[in-house]
Amino acid sequence: EMVVDAIPDTSQPVNVVFEGGVTLQGFHMSTARPTTETNLEIEFDWKIDPNVNPRMGIFVHLVPSKGDPAKDQIAADHVLLSDLLAFEQAPPNKTIRDIVNVTIPFDAGGKDWTVYVGVWNVRGNGKRRAVLDAGGTTVDDGRVELGKFTVP
Repeated sequence: EMVVDAIPDTSQPVNVVFEGGVTLQGFHMSTARPTTETNLEIEFDWKIDPNVNPRMGIFVHLVPSKGDPAKDQIAADHVLLSDLLAFEQAPPNKTIRDIVNVTIPFDAGGKDWTVYVGVWNVRGNGKRRAVLDAGGTTVDDGRVELGKFTVP
Protein backbone atom coordinates (compact mmCIF):
# COMPACT_ATOMS: atom_id res chain seq x y z
CA GLU A 1 0.00 0.00 0.00
CA MET A 2 1.32 3.42 -0.93
CA VAL A 3 -0.82 5.59 1.38
CA VAL A 4 -0.84 4.54 5.03
CA ASP A 5 -1.66 6.11 8.39
CA ALA A 6 1.84 5.77 9.91
CA ILE A 7 5.35 4.71 8.95
CA PRO A 8 5.87 0.94 8.81
CA ASP A 9 7.55 -0.83 11.74
CA THR A 10 10.49 -1.63 9.45
CA SER A 11 11.28 2.07 8.89
CA GLN A 12 13.74 4.07 10.94
CA PRO A 13 12.01 7.26 12.15
CA VAL A 14 13.78 10.55 11.36
CA ASN A 15 11.16 13.36 11.09
CA VAL A 16 13.13 15.71 8.86
CA VAL A 17 11.14 18.81 7.88
CA PHE A 18 11.91 20.41 4.52
CA GLU A 19 10.90 23.86 3.32
CA GLY A 20 7.89 23.63 1.01
CA GLY A 21 5.60 21.48 3.13
CA VAL A 22 7.10 17.98 3.20
CA THR A 23 8.43 15.89 6.08
CA LEU A 24 10.53 12.76 5.77
CA GLN A 25 9.06 10.67 8.59
CA GLY A 26 11.27 7.62 8.14
CA PHE A 27 13.20 5.40 5.75
CA HIS A 28 14.24 1.79 5.27
CA MET A 29 16.89 0.08 3.11
CA SER A 30 16.29 -3.48 1.92
CA THR A 31 19.79 -4.48 3.03
CA ALA A 32 22.62 -2.90 5.01
CA ARG A 33 25.25 -4.63 2.82
CA PRO A 34 24.33 -4.50 -0.87
CA THR A 35 26.65 -6.19 -3.33
CA THR A 36 27.65 -5.13 -6.82
CA GLU A 37 25.17 -5.60 -9.65
CA THR A 38 22.24 -6.05 -7.26
CA ASN A 39 19.18 -3.95 -6.53
CA LEU A 40 18.96 -1.85 -3.36
CA GLU A 41 15.43 -0.83 -2.47
CA ILE A 42 15.07 2.29 -0.34
CA GLU A 43 11.72 3.28 1.11
CA PHE A 44 11.13 6.89 2.09
CA ASP A 45 8.07 7.68 4.19
CA TRP A 46 6.81 11.22 3.47
CA LYS A 47 4.11 13.33 5.08
CA ILE A 48 2.68 16.05 2.85
CA ASP A 49 1.34 19.35 4.21
CA PRO A 50 -2.07 20.47 2.84
CA ASN A 51 -0.36 23.60 1.45
CA VAL A 52 2.57 21.76 -0.14
CA ASN A 53 4.53 23.69 -2.74
CA PRO A 54 4.00 22.15 -6.18
CA ARG A 55 6.84 21.52 -8.60
CA MET A 56 9.19 19.84 -6.15
CA GLY A 57 11.11 16.59 -6.48
CA ILE A 58 13.27 14.29 -4.38
CA PHE A 59 16.96 13.70 -4.88
CA VAL A 60 18.70 10.62 -3.55
CA HIS A 61 22.49 10.50 -3.71
CA LEU A 62 24.70 7.57 -2.77
CA VAL A 63 28.16 9.11 -2.44
CA PRO A 64 31.36 6.98 -2.41
CA SER A 65 34.19 7.38 0.06
CA LYS A 66 36.75 7.05 -2.77
CA GLY A 67 36.93 8.77 -6.14
CA ASP A 68 35.20 11.93 -7.27
CA PRO A 69 32.02 12.29 -5.15
CA ALA A 70 30.18 14.31 -7.81
CA LYS A 71 31.18 12.10 -10.75
CA ASP A 72 31.04 8.70 -9.05
CA GLN A 73 27.85 9.13 -7.00
CA ILE A 74 24.77 7.05 -7.72
CA ALA A 75 21.75 9.33 -8.18
CA ALA A 76 18.08 8.39 -7.97
CA ASP A 77 16.42 11.78 -8.40
CA HIS A 78 12.70 11.64 -9.05
CA VAL A 79 9.58 13.77 -9.23
CA LEU A 80 6.84 11.21 -8.62
CA LEU A 81 6.49 9.38 -5.30
CA SER A 82 6.84 5.66 -6.12
CA ASP A 83 6.60 6.70 -9.79
CA LEU A 84 2.89 7.50 -9.31
CA LEU A 85 2.16 10.77 -7.50
CA ALA A 86 3.58 14.27 -7.43
CA PHE A 87 3.77 15.87 -3.97
CA GLU A 88 0.80 18.10 -4.76
CA GLN A 89 -1.32 15.07 -5.79
CA ALA A 90 -0.65 13.14 -2.59
CA PRO A 91 -3.27 13.10 0.17
CA PRO A 92 -2.23 15.50 2.94
CA ASN A 93 -1.36 14.40 6.47
CA LYS A 94 -0.96 10.74 5.50
CA THR A 95 2.22 8.71 5.19
CA ILE A 96 3.17 8.24 1.55
CA ARG A 97 5.52 5.33 0.87
CA ASP A 98 8.05 6.28 -1.81
CA ILE A 99 9.93 3.21 -3.08
CA VAL A 100 13.20 3.86 -4.92
CA ASN A 101 15.22 1.09 -6.58
CA VAL A 102 18.93 1.62 -7.14
CA THR A 103 21.20 -0.77 -9.01
CA ILE A 104 24.62 -1.02 -7.38
CA PRO A 105 27.12 -0.87 -10.27
CA PHE A 106 29.92 -3.38 -10.82
CA ASP A 107 32.61 -0.83 -9.87
CA ALA A 108 31.02 0.09 -6.51
CA GLY A 109 32.83 -2.68 -4.63
CA GLY A 110 35.44 -1.96 -1.99
CA LYS A 111 33.93 1.40 -1.11
CA ASP A 112 31.96 2.90 1.73
CA TRP A 113 28.83 4.76 0.63
CA THR A 114 26.81 7.52 2.31
CA VAL A 115 23.08 7.87 1.58
CA TYR A 116 21.72 11.42 1.28
CA VAL A 117 18.22 12.68 0.50
CA GLY A 118 16.76 16.11 -0.10
CA VAL A 119 14.02 18.06 -1.84
CA TRP A 120 14.55 20.39 -4.81
CA ASN A 121 12.62 22.72 -7.09
CA VAL A 122 11.95 20.78 -10.28
CA ARG A 123 10.72 23.83 -12.17
CA GLY A 124 12.05 27.32 -11.81
CA ASN A 125 15.44 27.82 -10.21
CA GLY A 126 16.29 24.13 -9.54
CA LYS A 127 17.56 24.94 -6.04
CA ARG A 128 17.49 22.60 -3.09
CA ARG A 129 14.82 23.19 -0.46
CA ALA A 130 16.14 24.08 2.99
CA VAL A 131 16.09 21.62 5.87
CA LEU A 132 13.99 23.35 8.54
CA ASP A 133 14.34 20.63 11.19
CA ALA A 134 16.96 17.93 10.78
CA GLY A 135 15.28 15.57 13.24
CA GLY A 136 18.64 14.49 14.65
CA THR A 137 20.22 13.77 11.24
CA THR A 138 23.30 15.48 9.83
CA VAL A 139 22.67 18.21 7.25
CA ASP A 140 25.18 18.57 4.42
CA ASP A 141 24.64 20.92 1.46
CA GLY A 142 20.84 21.08 1.68
CA ARG A 143 20.43 17.35 2.12
CA VAL A 144 20.35 14.98 5.07
CA GLU A 145 22.58 11.99 5.70
CA LEU A 146 20.53 8.87 6.37
CA GLY A 147 23.25 6.28 6.76
CA LYS A 148 26.28 4.49 5.44
CA PHE A 149 26.99 1.06 3.99
CA THR A 150 29.95 -0.83 2.54
CA VAL A 151 29.89 -2.71 -0.74
CA PRO A 152 32.31 -5.66 -0.44
